[in-house]
Amino acid sequence: GTKGKTTTTCRIKAILDRAGMKTGLIGTMHTVIGDKTIPGKLTTPEALKLMRKVWGEKKIEKHSIKHLDLE
Repeated sequence: GTKGKTTTTCRIKAILDRAGMKTGLIGTMHTVIGDKTIPGKLTTPEALKLMRKVWGEKKIEKHSIKHLDLE
């Protein structure tokens, strides 16, 4: 439903980014890892897909991401 989850995670990411913290985001509308934005499929990924999305190919380490917002 529309309770502000997407808005909240996007705002948290923006605040952390402005504070100089490398931040990723995984939400229903999109995923942001480094400079890459991947369109979402209107649902939070299942656990295994989530793990691959975040840690597959060492994406987190490759982009030095220290914080991850998950909707």
